[in-house]
Amino acid sequence: MDQQGLGEWDAARALWNVAHGTRSELSGAASVFIGFPELAARIVAEKPGLVRKTQSILVGLAKQVPDLIEITLDVEIQDVTVDQRGRSVIRKAVVAEVHGQRQPQAPFPENMIGLIAGNAVQPEPGQYKAHIKQCSAGAWDIVLD
Repeated sequence: MDQQGLGEWDAARALWNVAHGTRSELSGAASVFIGFPELAARIVAEKPGLVRKTQSILVGLAKQVPDLIEITLDVEIQDVTVDQRGRSVIRKAVVAEVHGQRQPQAPFPENMIGLIAGNAVQPEPGQYKAHIKQCSAGAWDIVLD
C-alpha cells in the first residue's frame, strides 16, 4: 500500500470496488472484510458510490397539474390506502407544491400531484429530488434521486 501511495482507506475502497466488479475475476467481497474489517464496516455504513436513483411512471398528473410537460422539484412519496373494487390497496402518492395545481379529494394527501402507476417500480416513502417528464398522453417518467 505504501509503495503505491495508498492509505488504508483508499486501499480498502479500491478492494471493495474490485470485489464487487461484475467483470472481475477477483470478485469476492469477503476479501475486504478479511483484509480491512474496521474499514469495511465504515464502507458499508457510508456506501461510497451508491446512487439512490429510482425511475418509475407517474399517472394522474394531468388532472392535478394541467399542461405540465417537464419539471424538476422536491417531492415526498407517501403511502395512501385507497379502495379499489372493494379491496384496500396501498398506492404511492407523489406530493409537491406546484403553481396552479388542483387539490385532490380524500383519501389522497394535500398537494398530491399524481400516483405511481400500479404496475411500475414502487419507490420507498420519503423525500426525493424528482425530475418529471411527460412520456405519453397520460403518463410521465419520474426519476427520483
